[in-house]
Amino acid sequence: MKITKVEPIVLRVPEITEPVDGNEDDLLVRIETDEGFEGIGEIDGPPLALSPFIRTVQPGTWWRGFEDILVGENPLEIERIWEKMHRYSYLYGMGGLIRTVISGLDTALWDLAGKYYKQPVYRLLGAAGRRASGVVTPYASIFPFGPTEDDVIANCKRWVTSRGYIAAKFHNHPIGTDDKKALKFVKRARDELGEDVALMLDAAFHFETPEAISFARSIEPLNIYFLESPLHPDNLNGYAKLSQSTTVQIASGEELTMRPQFEALIDRGKVDIIQPDVIWVGGPTEWKRIARMAHSKGVLCIPHCYRSNINLAANLHSSASVPNSPYVESPISTSPLCKDLTNEKFEPGRDGRIQLSDRPGLGVTLNKKIIDKYWVDVSDFRYRDNPKRRSRATST
Repeated sequence: MKITKVEPIVLRVPEITEPVDGNEDDLLVRIETDEGFEGIGEIDGPPLALSPFIRTVQPGTWWRGFEDILVGENPLEIERIWEKMHRYSYLYGMGGLIRTVISGLDTALWDLAGKYYKQPVYRLLGAAGRRASGVVTPYASIFPFGPTEDDVIANCKRWVTSRGYIAAKFHNHPIGTDDKKALKFVKRARDELGEDVALMLDAAFHFETPEAISFARSIEPLNIYFLESPLHPDNLNGYAKLSQSTTVQIASGEELTMRPQFEALIDRGKVDIIQPDVIWVGGPTEWKRIARMAHSKGVLCIPHCYRSNINLAANLHSSASVPNSPYVESPISTSPLCKDLTNEKFEPGRDGRIQLSDRPGLGVTLNKKIIDKYWVDVSDFRYRDNPKRRSRATST
């Protein structure tokens, strides 16, 4: 079996409504083979900037497009292909946005392999023990969806009570930059949601080290599961001081793309939890390497996720393959590119957990109506309305 085509698919919601949460456009990638097997992946970043990297063709140089790198390869040789993509794209940059392109392609290869072997990805990744059945616990990532604390807490309560989530995370807005106001908000959220809901907080790099230590100590009595990204990601010394000054678990790393960065965050930053995202670090192949490294150091690995159900599926399957990943972030977004891009939904059951299906690959298929409605012709490399949109969906 050989790869015959690598196709970028750019999507955009033309009318952006509040709140803007990063899911107003998207870049998918589909890998096709000469035996009819296909795989789908998702790339995070500006679609118009990243899609040309797939189709660029300059044979004989280090500046090779990813379709040129992949066509003719056996898609089942995933780790070898990963190393080839890494090697022949390093002049674009060793991490950052280029790593997100590799992430989408690697995800598509695992999806394709699962369909070929008729197995879900989490089994191909080596799920064993209590994770062998593909059970994963999501936490609801509550984007503000309202200007006031009342709106945010009411929205969270709806998701916890009506959708069955047993864990939820608040972002720093509308809490603001006043740590006293933030503490008041957290106390109220804990009172209204009760002790049975695991609460997480995302500070979004808001604090300097002394303020982070003070705030973390102030929320210790409130049974907070983790405090996420309170410091700038480069402030490793600050993370070490913070982690050693509080009983609250400190989490960080969603913005990182390279394994050595996570090692530094653990070894120098002394964090309790790392948050690699499959869509950023190099796909399931590299995500599992990072998770295994963290496990060897006694650190939890809870993936960040705030894209569509394709990215969520990749993170769920990856999480199910390791023993140190107790939760997966589940985005709560109103964008159709997040919640409706696939025909399948990932929502918790009565016990608050998601049971991954036995369907081959990632277990998701593209929603043809959504693809047709939001597909963008990027031949001129700028967004524009296209009244003659053609179908980009397949059975994938």
